[in-house]
Amino acid sequence: MSGWTQDPKFFEQASGVLGDSLALLTETLLGYGVPAGQAERIAGQMGVACAVIARLPTAASIESPVESLFMVAVYPYAFSERISILPQQEFGPYRADFVLERGDRRLVVEIDGHDYHERTKEQSSRDKKRDRWFMAQGIRVVRFTGSDVWRDAQACAREAVGILLAGGWGDS
Repeated sequence: MSGWTQDPKFFEQASGVLGDSLALLTETLLGYGVPAGQAERIAGQMGVACAVIARLPTAASIESPVESLFMVAVYPYAFSERISILPQQEFGPYRADFVLERGDRRLVVEIDGHDYHERTKEQSSRDKKRDRWFMAQGIRVVRFTGSDVWRDAQACAREAVGILLAGGWGDS
């Protein structure tokens, strides 16, 4: 492997995010009444799965280190909030970095690296056109900068899940 998948800074950051995610997952399992030892074993197994996702981005079509960090941070919410997490989903002419789903609610999560977003007027215009297309389909969009995710992937995951779970979707 080459590139970011072997970057020691990435592994240091991913280790911190993974530890936080496993703590959240363990807490969720305990809340469901799973005995402590079993909850820790399950969380450990999920940790291995998350570590594989972080190390092998092509396994889940994840294209960047910050997308990988976001995936590891948001993964426990699949259990605690019963949401689906779908990386690199095709919609019409576009591909979303992530789609979070719960029931009939869909939230597109875009993680914008500086090189491909907001660097030029054309890039900004293209992203806004994408957002309008998703909104016309009834799909909300939330964008995080790559720096936001690198700085605090857990906060970004919490915010995205909070938006998905918030009211105002027309189903309340």
